[in-house]
Amino acid sequence: MAEGQQPRYQLRPARNLQSHIGLSQFAASPRRINFLHPAYERSQNVLFHMLAFDSPDGGLHHATARIACAIVAGNRWDGFFARNPTGPAIDASDDDLLKDSEYYFIIPGPQSIYPIVPGFRHWKFPHRNLPQIWNEVDIRGSSDGRTGSDAVLVRDITCRMTACAEGCDNSHLCPQTERQWYQENRMEDYGEVISGGRQGINDPSNVMLLRTDLHRAWDNMRFVHTPKRSGTGNVEVVTHVLVHSNELGDLYHNTQLHQLGVARECLFARFAWTIFPLLSGFLQQGQDRYLLRAGSDDGQLVSADECFEHGDSWKPANQRSSRPPSPTKRPRPDAETAEMSGERSGPAVKRARQQSRSDTTTTTKDSCPQPQIPGLTTSQSTATDNNHLGSPKTVNASAKDHDALQALYDSAIASERERSDPDGRWRKHMEKEQQWLDGVLEGGGAVDPSEMPRLIRAWGGDVLEEEQRLCCIGKPKCECG
Repeated sequence: MAEGQQPRYQLRPARNLQSHIGLSQFAASPRRINFLHPAYERSQNVLFHMLAFDSPDGGLHHATARIACAIVAGNRWDGFFARNPTGPAIDASDDDLLKDSEYYFIIPGPQSIYPIVPGFRHWKFPHRNLPQIWNEVDIRGSSDGRTGSDAVLVRDITCRMTACAEGCDNSHLCPQTERQWYQENRMEDYGEVISGGRQGINDPSNVMLLRTDLHRAWDNMRFVHTPKRSGTGNVEVVTHVLVHSNELGDLYHNTQLHQLGVARECLFARFAWTIFPLLSGFLQQGQDRYLLRAGSDDGQLVSADECFEHGDSWKPANQRSSRPPSPTKRPRPDAETAEMSGERSGPAVKRARQQSRSDTTTTTKDSCPQPQIPGLTTSQSTATDNNHLGSPKTVNASAKDHDALQALYDSAIASERERSDPDGRWRKHMEKEQQWLDGVLEGGGAVDPSEMPRLIRAWGGDVLEEEQRLCCIGKPKCECG
């Protein structure tokens, strides 16, 4: 280009975020509202909290919060908020804003205790029984009988949140990781029936277009889509942000989605899937909880250790927390300690097992108070004040209750093993290892140093790769594996 000649193209300055980024209710520290269970001690009763983003002075959409609480209580749409554990209900419509720092979620009835569903995979979808505001959502459209990934692209054309046409993903409402739940709850009934049969979890009724970055944020549970009533009285599906963010909130909170062609039932399932992880703090507080789990129509008192596992069940296995010791555990009898150190059978161990079943667990206010569970077999009832858990004197669970919980646990383990090991290879391997371990113990417990990694794994321990190599040096085929 000759000196002094201007280029025939024009450069544009670097882009900045939109000028409206940084509104006070999103950029500042957000207010949080706690939702409480009325039947637990004050220090143990927070089910979960939500951030109050629906107004600049810190308000939260009443219906969104109430439906979230009702879902974790087992689809109890008759539940209501109150400022006290015994009521009365607050005077507010579904479209009003919650502005207090905490509310009790109460289920009508003579008992304040009600069970909590511990996770999405334990939740039963409420067929033909959605909350009223969800039935008012205007969702139209279909894939016109098309199949495959192109069906969603042809139907939606652009991201349903931004109208961007490039960089979009087919985004599943009920995630593909929940395929078993999808099938067990017959969610395919809300899909389209085509000549080639049903399409399962990949049906267009369960998929919509989202821009890739928003798809990732959606899967990371940073926001949900939920119905809210507009100023004209129409119910619209909007984005509701759940986390503190300087950008997501300003750009998308309470922003309407473009026309949806998905099933409202699948959208509701996605809402529930995002809400359940909020229960982690409640489940991992080191307390026994009254839970409503899959395979049962009634609540059960579940140990703190099992509750802790439920609190992490939504995470990938490599991201789950180490389980802390339960403060309610009793010391092991001497014979049981002997079993852990190597004595796996014999009269002493049998006596320890029988003793552990016949022992009762006494709980005081200074240790870990437990709720009084209606219908639970106990040898001594729990005293409560004002239909609300005050300071329980004792809760003595019988051997029958322990056996019932153990049977439920064994059934769940057997079902999971059948699902994850259909050909029985792992089971056969473990049986072989158990036979080897029994032989070692019968022989006095002496093993060759090269077999120590195998012994450690047989007892349920982990062997570091470096330790395993040390025993394998100079051996073409070591028994450690």
